[in-house]
Amino acid sequence: MLALTLVFSVLPLVASIEIPPVFGRNDNIQLLPASGGLQPGAVIHTTPRILQGGVADCVWDGAQCNLRRDFVCDLPGILGSPTTGWAKILADAARRGAVCSNFKGQPDCLLAAPSLDCDWDLVLNRCTLADILDVTALRGVAYFPGSSLDTAMSCFSLGPSACSSSASCILVNASQLGTSSVARGLANLGDLRLSVVMDSMLGTMVKYGIAGLQDSIRTVITSLLGAASEVPDSGQQVCVSRWMLDTASMTSLAEAVADAIGRNQDLLTALVSSTSLTGSYNGTSLPLLVTVRECIAAASASTCAAAASGRCQWLTSIGACNIRENLLPSIALDPSDRWVAVFNNATALCRSITNASLCAAAIDIVAGVQGGGPSGGSGTTAVTITWCLLAAATAIAAALSHLVREI
Repeated sequence: MLALTLVFSVLPLVASIEIPPVFGRNDNIQLLPASGGLQPGAVIHTTPRILQGGVADCVWDGAQCNLRRDFVCDLPGILGSPTTGWAKILADAARRGAVCSNFKGQPDCLLAAPSLDCDWDLVLNRCTLADILDVTALRGVAYFPGSSLDTAMSCFSLGPSACSSSASCILVNASQLGTSSVARGLANLGDLRLSVVMDSMLGTMVKYGIAGLQDSIRTVITSLLGAASEVPDSGQQVCVSRWMLDTASMTSLAEAVADAIGRNQDLLTALVSSTSLTGSYNGTSLPLLVTVRECIAAASASTCAAAASGRCQWLTSIGACNIRENLLPSIALDPSDRWVAVFNNATALCRSITNASLCAAAIDIVAGVQGGGPSGGSGTTAVTITWCLLAAATAIAAALSHLVREI
């Protein structure tokens, strides 16, 4: 999963992203909870809509029904040109997803420019967008601007040339990093790039940062994360923040994690609450930290269901409340925005299907949601389809030098 090689860069058409300070509203759209459950009386459209060579909107992963990972690329054609900051985040995700879809083989997909954030989907057997959110959208949600984790995420998004010219980043062989199998559990946050960076950071911490610690602290770290395993050196290179290879920084992080664990905090809380890692701003708490704490504090299934605006799930097997999978987009994006509402509705509908056969059927999950509104889109479908294709064509031409049909 640590596909970190940066082979070439593109000239991306990045939509200007300005997060509005106050949430907007659009009462014409029925809002479903970001956690994925349908409200009583919710309208489900079942008109078939076969897309992308016979691929339906929902995909069965062997355990549950999920919205296909590249569905976001359809939003511009459904909702019109993006007008809000939230819509522009999803529109940029659509642009990146369109570029990723043009990598036809797994090697090219995983070696694409990291700013695209592509990943090979083993279920769909094609290259798709890994994450809806980019580094900018995660700031103020999972970490504060200018923090150590912000720097690490920013470095990871750079190509070789930009990495070499950055004072905060360094290009290294992947074998210089460590990885921790236990830390990979952080992947359920809903952002692959963040989980990879956190995995590398924790594995490297075990590899370099705990040698000089007291035995008691070292025992806590190794029992939690296990021994660090090295990434095979296959010529891969990765752009990382310089502090990740600094023994003093890693030792300090290990001490902070061990101290938090000693105060009965879980790993995620220990990491997100570490100001040396995620930063601070005027005494405010990160939304991710607030959500995690609310979920963990719930002591019963009923209180868990009501906690953190439905972003928690009760784990019957261990009798504990935990965060829902793919949490970050629901925290970072305003659910009252038109674009976000449609995306949440689609996600919720797919997750409400419990049968693999029904999931695999072509279900038009956004039929009828064509009109524009004051929040998110202009409603000019024809113009926006051209915009989406132009964005994809320009980026693909820059990245691959392929001939693209003129629109």
